[in-house]
This record gives sequence, C-alpha cells and structure tokens, in this order.
Amino acid sequence: MKDLLEYSASKEEIETVTKAINENGYWESSTEFRMSTYMTARIEKKIKNGKPWFITTVNCEQEIMIPAKTIERAIVFKNIYEDFQFDLINRIGWASWSSKNKP
Repeated sequence: MKDLLEYSASKEEIETVTKAINENGYWESSTEFRMSTYMTARIEKKIKNGKPWFITTVNCEQEIMIPAKTIERAIVFKNIYEDFQFDLINRIGWASWSSKNKP
C-alpha cells in the first residue's frame, strides 16, 4: 500500500462529490480496469440515528461499505479501498476463484 497521505482527498474531489450529492443525493464513479471488469464507487448521504453519515461503497466482485462522518473522510476511504482491491486481485486473485491461478 501507498503512504496514507497519498490517499488524501483533493479540494477538487471534495467539491465534485459535494456538488453531486447536493444535486443527485449521491456521487458515483465506475472504472474499467480490465476488459469488461469494472470497479464502482459510490458516496451518498444518509441519516442514521438522527446524524448525517456519508456511506461509501466500493464494488468489484465483492462489495465493501464504509460509513464516514465527512465527505473528505469518505473520499479518503474510497481511495484506500479501491487501491486495496487492486492489490488483492494482483496478489491473491479474485475471491471467487478456487486459488490464485485457478478461476
């Protein structure tokens, strides 16, 4: 993994995600990283127990959900888990495979 500072949210990312959430209720991005293989990330605002949370999901065969208190933290954890997902696939293969080299 990279140094944690490399995962920080830029001012532009925060503004883009904030604008999308204000307009649509969520921000979403999908990236093709292998032929016909996509990673989708989504950040949306939810109220839980009367408090606002920014729920981040990263989906690429498996899905992880991360609740964050701020948009900035949601972006940071999205960045970390996207990178972690790539690392897992490259190091040990897909979770659905029977072993690293056997789909």
